Amino acid sequence: LHRVLNGISSNHDKKVSQIMLRWAMQLGFAVIPGTGNPNHMVENLGIYGFELEKNEMDAIDGLKYNAEGFSAGQTTSFIGSLK
Repeated sequence: LHRVLNGISSNHDKKVSQIMLRWAMQLGFAVIPGTGNPNHMVENLGIYGFELEKNEMDAIDGLKYNAEGFSAGQTTSFIGSLK
């Protein structure tokens, strides 16, 4: 995993998956993770017990994505277009 995500997850004592769910939620997206695993359900609910700082949000926004069609410089404008 990326060192930025590992660092943020370590700071909050959360898994990277929880950090990413929280990041999306703080951007205003409706986050609806699906799982049948009770342990994952508890982890998913754990995103409501903390908040990412602005510098952490900015650090995640600056990451390069492997998704086809956009990279670090395009992330914010892409996300803004979805709102």
